Amino acid sequence: MKATVYIAALTAIFIGMSIWVSVTGAGLSAELANILDAAKAPGVKMVLADLYIGFLILAGWIVYRDGASFKALILIISMLCLGNIIPLLYILWLLIRSRGDVWEVLLGRKA
Repeated sequence: MKATVYIAALTAIFIGMSIWVSVTGAGLSAELANILDAAKAPGVKMVLADLYIGFLILAGWIVYRDGASFKALILIISMLCLGNIIPLLYILWLLIRSRGDVWEVLLGRKA
């Protein structure tokens, strides 16, 4: 039950932050221009490379665990668009469903 409350709280915080940024932000085109300007710095390139390599590793794990399915495709696209909140929610959901069996979470039906 505690994990469900934790997931709900994280989801509410994420939705609240998304709405706040959407309302108070200068607009998507201005943010995109800022990101492109910042991406010219070598440090930012390294952080972005690290982020997307991590996304690719997680995407590979999702496909390994669940197979190449529509569900896996939706999870991967959501992760690329919304960030690390999606794998967090997915892993917590798997932990709740498996009742804490880590091997089932990691390997799925292969466990």
